[in-house]
Amino acid sequence: MPCCYGLNCRDSSAFIRITAISRKSKLLEATDWHAFIRLTMIVILRAVMGYGLLVFIPLYLIKMRQMPIAQANSFLTVLSAAIAAGTMLSGYLSDSFGKRLVLGISLASITPFVFLFLKTNEMFGILILMVTGIAMGVSFTVAVVMGQIYAEADLGVASGITTGFAIGIGGMSSSLLGMLADKQGLEAVMIVIAVIPMVGAMITMTLPKVGRR
Repeated sequence: MPCCYGLNCRDSSAFIRITAISRKSKLLEATDWHAFIRLTMIVILRAVMGYGLLVFIPLYLIKMRQMPIAQANSFLTVLSAAIAAGTMLSGYLSDSFGKRLVLGISLASITPFVFLFLKTNEMFGILILMVTGIAMGVSFTVAVVMGQIYAEADLGVASGITTGFAIGIGGMSSSLLGMLADKQGLEAVMIVIAVIPMVGAMITMTLPKVGRR
């Protein structure tokens, strides 16, 4: 009996090792680094656009529309609240229509909304900002989830890149946009910011589809 018990223990240990190796191999196979790199580019572009809007919309309203500072800040509050609403709505939309489709549409929709914002009055402008903020919130949450799916074997790395590194680069880009504003004006900066999410939407169409998680 002791001998048999020892054999069973050795067999169990070998089975556990084989199972662990098999599981790790499957996870490595599940990691699509090519897709993850493209997604990281999208997250960076989205972060550049997001920080750009948060920084330059109040400046645009104050300098170009001669809007009082308090009123311009209220527009920023509406945009921030809409972004929060978009993050809550993203789960339902991605489960209903698919993550890649929702990411692509949400990014692509931001471009025309920003251009409309530049051409409309205050009343319609604040409504457009609400829709823009929702699209921004949806795109962020879906992108983070897709990153974790593409890099399933390295969830820590995926989360760090999509929520830390990429967003950090987006934040630093505000200084570059500021330099552009000093040379070309706020109108030019807003146009650049408006075009950026459309580039991200085009890259999204190259990503492989992901299932529900």
